[in-house]
Amino acid sequence: MEVDFLLPWLDVFPLDMILHAMSKSVLNGKKSLPYIAGIFSDWQKKGVRTITQAEKESRYDHMLPNM
Repeated sequence: MEVDFLLPWLDVFPLDMILHAMSKSVLNGKKSLPYIAGIFSDWQKKGVRTITQAEKESRYDHMLPNM
């Protein structure tokens, strides 16, 4: 189910961005697919296309491991 949910996002974001969003959701204590979809939607609205840009969108991203 999770794979089916995430597969369409691979047409929008590269795999490293999807993994980054998943790590971001865990650090925020939100482990739900709708929360991850919210991250993707937010990135789309803001034109975020790279991890460097995404890192500027959250106070927790500095804690993510380098992927």
